Amino acid sequence: MDTNEAFDVLLDELRQALKNAQDAGTQAFQEGRFEEARVAAKRAEDLAAHIGQLESLRQEWSALVKEKSVKQRRKRLRKGEMTPQASYRLPILRALVELGGSAPVSAVLDRVYEMMAAELKEVDLELLSDGRSVRWRNAAQWERASMVNDGLLVSGSPRGIWEITEAGRAYLREHRAEFS
Repeated sequence: MDTNEAFDVLLDELRQALKNAQDAGTQAFQEGRFEEARVAAKRAEDLAAHIGQLESLRQEWSALVKEKSVKQRRKRLRKGEMTPQASYRLPILRALVELGGSAPVSAVLDRVYEMMAAELKEVDLELLSDGRSVRWRNAAQWERASMVNDGLLVSGSPRGIWEITEAGRAYLREHRAEFS
């Protein structure tokens, strides 16, 4: 059980105890047992305060854990811990050929993932510190920039579209044996 699940369990228990105290107080009041109703109301008040404190503690805990996670993610990975950026070159070229020579980034990357899923390391599947980008997709997009510089992909294609050049097709043919 992780910490958030533990908070959930504890909060559920406290909320149930609060409901029970409220029900007992209501029943005691309706039956004219006013001292018993007062005690139940005090218990409900205490439970509600504990719930508020626990919810506040949960928020503080989440902020601490998030801050720690961001710091951990920002540490520089050592060589070999993630799939090298250049490993995406041939799969990108192959995906583009399969997709007719040009395609939206998401379609290309989806196809690259299908080809490389077995090779990707656990760290490649992690989110980057921005909380949205997946490490392998980011590396593949950086490789795309290198491929544009090397003349393998079109530099002036519309935003969000990747397009292979004749040089890219030739490169793929030359290196097809490496890609099995």
